[in-house]
Amino acid sequence: MNGNSGHVDRDVKKLSYREYVKTRYANAVVLARQMEKILGKDRAHEIIRDAFYNDMTDMVKEELEEQGPVNKFADFVRLEKDENEQPNFKNIVELKYSHELDTELSLNVSRCLYARAYAQANHPRIKLRRSETLMEGHSCCNHVWY
Repeated sequence: MNGNSGHVDRDVKKLSYREYVKTRYANAVVLARQMEKILGKDRAHEIIRDAFYNDMTDMVKEELEEQGPVNKFADFVRLEKDENEQPNFKNIVELKYSHELDTELSLNVSRCLYARAYAQANHPRIKLRRSETLMEGHSCCNHVWY
């Protein structure tokens, strides 16, 4: 028994973070595939993209309300580093700051759960290149697989 609820604990399987993420989002993938069948791939992806965009926008707004405004680059650096230190984030990526100036923060990601998942979902010889990103002011993030 655990000391709190009076119920008997069952065998607990410990999952790696990768296994946890896979299990956590498995139903989302099933839902997306079903939406593709019913609505068509383009419409389904548009709905999913909009839902994730709206959710992410709300999350960033809430975070900024809690943390305070980003008036200076130093404020951004503080928020970025705080986010990167979160335990869940550390389970997704491994990064190292390569340099930090008053007007620039540079980091290198040496391990990324998303990159690994996408690589395994596709083919090990397929590569990804991006030459345009929204963060750089382009109209889109282009993903070119080759």
